[in-house]
Amino acid sequence: MNFKKPKFIIGFTIILIALGTLFYLGASSSMIAYLKVRDLNNPQKNILSSKVVKVTGTVKPGSIKSSNLNSTLKFILQDSDSANISIPVVFNGTVPDNFRSGNIAVVRGELNADNVFIANQLQAKCPSKYEASVPDKGDGK
Repeated sequence: MNFKKPKFIIGFTIILIALGTLFYLGASSSMIAYLKVRDLNNPQKNILSSKVVKVTGTVKPGSIKSSNLNSTLKFILQDSDSANISIPVVFNGTVPDNFRSGNIAVVRGELNADNVFIANQLQAKCPSKYEASVPDKGDGK
């Protein structure tokens, strides 16, 4: 009897299943929901509790409070479309240089039971740097 072919097929199948499992686990752990502030204020927000997500919004003017003792930063992140929708954020870490009131920020972390977003990453965006410039058409010459 020739046992080489069945051994090859079984071995190849095991390797293929192992690679597929590793790919699935790696991809599912790196997939993070990217939400707006209003998405956290919906009735289904308890589904998001204790899940790592990214949230984007505008830093509410006058809401930034920092502590030099433990490098804690607290601020309010507003929905970009509606200033009435907001969420408090607590961040421990290095604050980006361009983080300012009124700028767009992206935070990564979890929403806790007290409806406070605990961020482990903070990214500040400066819209004026990233807006596309539209050339002046002038008189068509």
